[in-house]
Amino acid sequence: GTLGPVYRRVDGKPEVCCQQEVSASHTGELTMAIAAVELVACDVEPVVSQSERMWQDVLNSDRYGLAELIADRMAETRDSAATRVWTAIECLKKMGRDFDTPLLFHSRTEDDWAVLTAGSLNVATWVGQVRDTEEELAFGICPENCGASV
Repeated sequence: GTLGPVYRRVDGKPEVCCQQEVSASHTGELTMAIAAVELVACDVEPVVSQSERMWQDVLNSDRYGLAELIADRMAETRDSAATRVWTAIECLKKMGRDFDTPLLFHSRTEDDWAVLTAGSLNVATWVGQVRDTEEELAFGICPENCGASV
């Protein structure tokens, strides 16, 4: 079925009728949107080059350590891994979780998604280029009832 018109609440969160949950994120001219019957969140961020110190300040020491682990497990740069962590943080905020919610590496899929866990939530993250973009982008998706079967 169709979602119908999308409205914005006062806090900016997209909302639709039809008992569907919606999340959206923008970067440049690209918009990522996701809809589900349960609470869901998404985020897209450009991968930017930052110093190690800057990433430590932005993520905090625990989350920077997670980014280092992801960089190793995914065989990618610190900037890509740290941006994955940032998209996961943004998804968790949209799901109503605090910045300090523990976030752990769960698994790597065959098609290079890194799955992170935060309590009962899974956040799937992917880094790559889409369409004709020159820059790498990090994507995060967090459905409420995904469980450990991602």
